[in-house]
Amino acid sequence: MTQLSGRSAAILLLAALLLTGCGGGGPAAPRTPGVASTPPPASPSPTAAASPTAASDGKHSVAEVAQRPCLALGAEQTTELGVVMAPSETDLGGPSCQWWTRDGLISFTPYPRSDETTRSDVRHLTRRTIAGHRAVLGTLDRGGCSMYVSVGTRQSFRLLSSPSPRDAPEVPEDCGLNTRFATAILARLE
Repeated sequence: MTQLSGRSAAILLLAALLLTGCGGGGPAAPRTPGVASTPPPASPSPTAAASPTAASDGKHSVAEVAQRPCLALGAEQTTELGVVMAPSETDLGGPSCQWWTRDGLISFTPYPRSDETTRSDVRHLTRRTIAGHRAVLGTLDRGGCSMYVSVGTRQSFRLLSSPSPRDAPEVPEDCGLNTRFATAILARLE
């Protein structure tokens, strides 16, 4: 039989203690005989809450949708508007949200600190009132429509739409897709 030196015996004892006493670093939870322990519930994924598709169906201020633009519409509104893909957040001269519909692509950009309907370079656009709000709109050279809607004192939003390829030659003068989205967004803004 081989003798272990004092140092070797101490190392072996330490290794044995580590292997048998390896726990969670704290006192063990008391166990009730005959009852299986269950793991704690998983916490929600932080990315699920930050997803543009995790928008709530409540009302939001322009300042809130400026931070998370896809909050501008809830699931019910996107279904009613014919959205066929989950929204995506992007940057189109500011935080923006895009929705694909049967009629084309539409993007929304909020302006929480300026009324873009009063800019000198949009004065030539057609003036309309949408749900009681001042709006200016016009068709784009490459097809599609641009619309700015005044929301309140020095606040507004822009909607840009590009028609689906089947509709590209004929963009309606009234920018119907933009008007439908503007009406739905205005209904959700505080």
